[in-house]
Amino acid sequence: MADHAARNTKKGPHSIGTACQLTIGSQLVSCKGTRGVRQLRTAETGPARTGPARAAGERSPRAALSGPILFNLAFGIYLLATVVMTQLLGEPHGVVEMAMRGTRDAVLVLVLLGLSLFVTFYGLWRGAAQGLATRLLAAILIGCGLYLYLLPAFAVVKGMVSLPFGFWADPWLARLDHALHGGQDAWRLYWPLVEVVPPRLAFIGYNYGWAVISMVLPVLVAALDTDTARRDRMLIVYVFVWIGLGNIAATAFASVGPVYYESLSGIPRYAEYMQHREGLLPPDHAVRVLQDLLWANVDLRQGRLGLGISAFPSVHVGIAALVMVYLMSLGRLAGVLGIGFCVLTQWSSVIYGWHYAIDGYASIISVVAVWIGAGWLTKNPARTGQKMQEMPPDTRAYD
Repeated sequence: MADHAARNTKKGPHSIGTACQLTIGSQLVSCKGTRGVRQLRTAETGPARTGPARAAGERSPRAALSGPILFNLAFGIYLLATVVMTQLLGEPHGVVEMAMRGTRDAVLVLVLLGLSLFVTFYGLWRGAAQGLATRLLAAILIGCGLYLYLLPAFAVVKGMVSLPFGFWADPWLARLDHALHGGQDAWRLYWPLVEVVPPRLAFIGYNYGWAVISMVLPVLVAALDTDTARRDRMLIVYVFVWIGLGNIAATAFASVGPVYYESLSGIPRYAEYMQHREGLLPPDHAVRVLQDLLWANVDLRQGRLGLGISAFPSVHVGIAALVMVYLMSLGRLAGVLGIGFCVLTQWSSVIYGWHYAIDGYASIISVVAVWIGAGWLTKNPARTGQKMQEMPPDTRAYD
């Protein structure tokens, strides 16, 4: 006797007909009745599919590389637009020279460019890699995009944020900041924590720690996170922070921040803060040295790349907010760490005088909103794939 298994499904009180599935040996017989008409299908069942199953959210190799490819394309186009813009404005910023990092790094840039193009074409036309190999290719693409396109384009545009309208927004931001904090400047509310937070922790977290995280995060996510939908969601927000907040919004609301308020306007609105700052940051402190260097570049119109000033909105806090929401998507403990990093970054940005508190608040709200929107855009492929992976085999038959 041939082995057989049968399944009957009643479709509902308002539906006529039944569904069944019958397996006899190697023959799969499926039937479906609709309004008295029964359809019979017979198909040869092949061997069970072998090979490692993809993790939830992990798509085919070609689809898995589509996010990093678009990531590179977006920054490549932005760099090209930056070159065109600087030529039209006649600004002596030397975008191409910045992109090539000078003669010393030209060979490295060309090698990375070739590697980036190779991985792009491989992902588009071959797409034969699987699992870890695909994620490593994605990490290579993202790392090349950061070094080749993001850094030079962002640095050049940040140096020109004041060209269209000048630094006009500081008085408005200062008044708004004052109103939001109960009729006092935000630094007064933040300052008592100076006695609690170790100064070295704040300095390392805001400067070196943030710099490493902002560059390494997308590469590590691409290499280690098997959920490509979540990875692409993070990349969308990452691009938004650098270009949307750091360049476009920064140009629209060009501002210098509290530490430069008097130097820009001649009004000693933050004179008391500057006195407190003297005790926190001695003249030879790295933050003071950098702040003086940045203002000299702006004040003397030196046009040195990478030394632009922009307060609203805060890219530092924007990246910290991205770290926060990404880690929260991984789990509760990771989320607590992300929240701590975001809070430390926001607090440090105000205490050091780089930003009004509203700069960080706007970045956090924007990042959370875009993260939610990006989740809506990327959730369908991941959830559909996850449901199909979790669905028992017998429930995938005709009904």
